[in-house]
Amino acid sequence: MQKQAENNKRLVKNTIFLYFRMLLLMFVGLYASRVLLRTLGIDDYGLYNVVGSIVTMFSFLNATLSTSTQRFLNIELGKDNASNVEKVFSCSLLLHLLLVGIVLILAETIGLWYVMEKLVIPPGREVAAMFVYQFSVISICIQIIQLPFMSTIIAHERMNIYAYVSIYEGLAKLCILFAIQILPYDNLILYALLLLCVQFSVAIIYNIYCQRNFNEARFRIYYEKGLFRNMMGFSGWNIVGNLASVCNSQGLNMVMNAFFGTAINAARGIAFQVHGLVQQLISNFQLAVKPQVIKYYAAGQMKEMTELVFNAAKYSAFLVIIATVPLMLEIRPVLKLWLGDYPEYTVVFAQLILFRSIISSMTGNIVMVVHASGYLKNVGLFSGTILLLVLPISYILLKMGFPPYIPFVINIGAALGDAFFELYWMKRYIGFPMRRFYSNVYVPVFLLFAIIFTLSYGLQCIMIDCNEYIRMITVSIFSIIVSCGLIFRFGLSKSMRESVAKKITSRFMA
Repeated sequence: MQKQAENNKRLVKNTIFLYFRMLLLMFVGLYASRVLLRTLGIDDYGLYNVVGSIVTMFSFLNATLSTSTQRFLNIELGKDNASNVEKVFSCSLLLHLLLVGIVLILAETIGLWYVMEKLVIPPGREVAAMFVYQFSVISICIQIIQLPFMSTIIAHERMNIYAYVSIYEGLAKLCILFAIQILPYDNLILYALLLLCVQFSVAIIYNIYCQRNFNEARFRIYYEKGLFRNMMGFSGWNIVGNLASVCNSQGLNMVMNAFFGTAINAARGIAFQVHGLVQQLISNFQLAVKPQVIKYYAAGQMKEMTELVFNAAKYSAFLVIIATVPLMLEIRPVLKLWLGDYPEYTVVFAQLILFRSIISSMTGNIVMVVHASGYLKNVGLFSGTILLLVLPISYILLKMGFPPYIPFVINIGAALGDAFFELYWMKRYIGFPMRRFYSNVYVPVFLLFAIIFTLSYGLQCIMIDCNEYIRMITVSIFSIIVSCGLIFRFGLSKSMRESVAKKITSRFMA
């Protein structure tokens, strides 16, 4: 019981650190998008976005190996096996170095050919595109080498360090924004170069901290056939899901560039910026939850793991609903205040991806169970196939003349299908309560979303002739109050309501 209380206390502490990190990155992200759009212009902003997508396509193994590293580290830490922790880290470092070699080969052959021959680039920006591409390749290689060290920090649940480094990273990126406005050089090339420098310095900081604080984090190449095979086996089936996810997101960005040019990439980039701000509400929470899910599974505490996943899924979705409903309804004045002018289709892109974020806020917690169990074969095959199909279907529909937002619509259906197969196979493999997840998580979340959205939309219709900024403020406040009230009454369990009410009362009575 005492250990459970300590875990909960650590979870809350880590979540606070991560939300502090989120607020800083949110501010930097909002300001950066405004400055970049004005400084670079729509075409260069879109060019940077789509070039980054090409590089990211070749690093799909990155997330796979990172997940594998975190899982095996958490399992060995859960078993309190120090020698095996060292072996896992060293084997992970070897795998990541091999991945760097693969990325460099792919990027300097297939990727380079695509940039030079197929990418739709505004006239006169070919040289800038090439510089940005090469800087992005180097940056992604640094990120890959850095990942075993970041995974170690997360596995040890040192989220405060994660937050502190983010403060430095955020401040450094703010300095970059000022630099590109005053230095007499090509803004796009300078921006990519300075970002590379920041990425390198962040990697150095993580490296030094890990080597000083964790015995396993040393530069030594260790090879054990059994462990190497197990990590590769876990990664192997996880590759399908990650490849599908990368093709789904970055591949669609390249397809849209082929049909509509860099302006549509700019609109998509801004929409994903909005989505990223909302996503951080849940990703930080889930990042703090994930190590405990894996440790519960490793210790055989299935009941505790299931309850944690259920609660994390519901509360993640509720956080997203509170943020997304007013954004979905009043995105136009928000974009106008934030960016001034913005590319066509930005509004509808943002609205569709915000709705999809409600689904992903729940399914992200199911993925934790998949990674903890290690049963990735059928999950990767079925879920990955669904996500991969989005790319050819979108291409065919765009070729037939459908509007640019059709891939976002297809992705909503794919997200629901992906979640179904993840739940189905977890039920088959470990007895995860699939039906109860639908009834206890999906039903209340979507029902509350529908009620909150309908009530807020009704107020928006009533105020349709009012000043758009007054309406934005009024609808947002109304939506947040209604969301909090309905979620508190119908979304939380009785014990959670009593706990929240007690804490609020004690604050006011103090």
